[in-house]
Amino acid sequence: MDKCTGCKACVVACSFVKHRKYSHERALICVHKDESQCLSIPMLCEHCITPPCKAACPLHAIAKDPDTAVVHVLKDRCNGCGKCISACPFGAIFLRDGVAVNCDICGGDPACLKVCIPGAVELLLSPEKDPIERKWSLASKRLRALASLKSRVGKR
Repeated sequence: MDKCTGCKACVVACSFVKHRKYSHERALICVHKDESQCLSIPMLCEHCITPPCKAACPLHAIAKDPDTAVVHVLKDRCNGCGKCISACPFGAIFLRDGVAVNCDICGGDPACLKVCIPGAVELLLSPEKDPIERKWSLASKRLRALASLKSRVGKR
């Protein structure tokens, strides 16, 4: 998130690849923006080492592929209860047409990655840190940088 400019090219690419139309509402990635802090945060499935969404699903409709490490929803089992949505710390699971959906990394060739010029979207399926730890670390770094900037601007 320290590289994201908020252009939302990733969102547009995702919706086009998945639905053949440009629709922010149909994309499996979103970008939250806080203009007051010049902060843009791409929100997408982090394919967690231990997915909280999987643990929250009462129907075992979420699985993690042991070979690719991709977390995916088994649509034939999902009843759309939304417990996975509440459990996801990244806001990366959505209800569409009555079932949960999440990023499936486009079968290993993510469209969002191809269009992200600043490199804010990365494919790290074997991270050295759990995604939650990595995101908090980046958030802390960004907050320190913003605080430093505010103190320098205030001294002018």
